[in-house]
Amino acid sequence: MTLEEALEKLNSRNCPPGLQLDISWNNIGNVGAKALARALSSGHCPSDLQLDLRYNRIDHEGAQAFAVALASGNCPTKLHLGISNNEIGEIGTQAFAKALTSHKCRSGLQLRLRYNKIGDKGAHAFADALVSGKCPSDLQLDLSVNDIGDAGAQALAEAFNSGHCRFGTT
Repeated sequence: MTLEEALEKLNSRNCPPGLQLDISWNNIGNVGAKALARALSSGHCPSDLQLDLRYNRIDHEGAQAFAVALASGNCPTKLHLGISNNEIGEIGTQAFAKALTSHKCRSGLQLRLRYNKIGDKGAHAFADALVSGKCPSDLQLDLSVNDIGDAGAQALAEAFNSGHCRFGTT
């Protein structure tokens, strides 16, 4: 599916719940990511929307746009946002972590962020968000294959043991 086709569907206001949009391998970059983020924050996207954006050359700018959308409070419930195999890095991760603590992210959020060079600093940002107790209920994070070392793993483990995490099950 092309970016234009996906935007047309998302902006049509007639999307069925559970809509799956696979836009992977299209090199939409930050321009496309920002356009999709605007659509997500419009409040017109269906619940249980699955948006697959793997391999699209999205970096921290695109991640920041999605983070703003998540923090808007207008994204659908049970949003599955797959941004794996991109280049969001630590800065993009920090934007997502900040959005998670906004109290405006909807329940059932799934963030798939595999292969994004998040590292220990990114893991620490997510750990801080998790410890805050402000993350949405039933949150699911996929941080696999992100150069997270011992320090990042330790921070996440401490967050999990803090009693503040409200993760969903997979």
